[in-house]
Amino acid sequence: MLITAHTIAGGTIGRMVEAPSPAFLLALISHFILDLIPHYDTTDNQKLTARQVGLVIADFALVIFLLIFWVRPRWEIGNPVLWGIAGANLPDLLDNLPAVGDAFRRTAFGRAFHRFHQGTHTGWRQPGPVLGLAIQYLLVFCLLLLFY
Repeated sequence: MLITAHTIAGGTIGRMVEAPSPAFLLALISHFILDLIPHYDTTDNQKLTARQVGLVIADFALVIFLLIFWVRPRWEIGNPVLWGIAGANLPDLLDNLPAVGDAFRRTAFGRAFHRFHQGTHTGWRQPGPVLGLAIQYLLVFCLLLLFY
């Protein structure tokens, strides 16, 4: 899933749970559940490409827009919405950021984590960009409705 889907799912979990630690943990678990849903990722065989960078920048801009104009979380350290967002995005931050992911996967835990994380993306053929992104943004829309 893209940043938007994980961020809105984590924020929604935080809003519903209303406590930082459970929000973080449940959102972390939600990351792997969401990755089981067929979706479009621009992994490009684990290589950093212009298409991948462009989609990530556009998706990140959408997240910023939704956070500022729709979700509007309180920017406080104990806000469960922010802890949910952090938990939901942590797996991709550890595993997919080029410099961080490479170093992380050099550790035994990182290699095991990567195998598990990648395993949540198997068992289905990745849909094309139109259907794959539509699935994610339909999910985001439903989660935003649930958030309020």
